[in-house]
Amino acid sequence: MSETYAHRGEMLRRWEQAMTEGAEALGRDTPAGRRLEETREFFAFLGEELPALMERWRARAQPTRRAP
Repeated sequence: MSETYAHRGEMLRRWEQAMTEGAEALGRDTPAGRRLEETREFFAFLGEELPALMERWRARAQPTRRAP
């Protein structure tokens, strides 16, 4: 299961790029452009946080996997 989320980084980068392109197309000073920019920032944040989050999950889940 954790491997599925580990590959989400690439998907988040694609979404981030799509939001960038959308904000540029609509105009960053428009309401829709600002919403897309905020969404892009959120995806960027998730992409930055995901590796550490996955590492924390592995450390937490590892004792569980070793138990009989």
